[in-house]
Amino acid sequence: MVALVAALAGCALGARSAPDAAAPGIADALGQATSAVETATLTADLLDEGRLSPAAADTALLDALRVVADADDALTTLVPPDEAAAGLRDEALDAVGAASAAVVGARAWVNGVAGDRAAVTEQLGSAGDALDELSARLGASS
Repeated sequence: MVALVAALAGCALGARSAPDAAAPGIADALGQATSAVETATLTADLLDEGRLSPAAADTALLDALRVVADADDALTTLVPPDEAAAGLRDEALDAVGAASAAVVGARAWVNGVAGDRAAVTEQLGSAGDALDELSARLGASS
């Protein structure tokens, strides 16, 4: 019985809690969210230029939302090894949340529900800038 408890206790934190796993996990999630924002930006550009149908744009944005959701899931399941890594993870969660909101806003615009092209461009640009800034800081600290 003691051996079983000891074995399970060794697995309690999981592989994602190792100190060397936090930064790459955060960086991967930021990369996914950045890709989603870039996809949404390109989709909005192509739709605005008449080179993409609203149905195709909506499909691309729905895919981008799934990518952002995967990034959010990766961050929410990551167990940081210390307070500094937890702080970075929390900043990344905020940035990924902003990316999600920007893609949702783009999708609302594409479907004629809300927003305008200028607001979509601004929101996607701000989300991308926040992701890039955090990615650069994370890269500089490793």
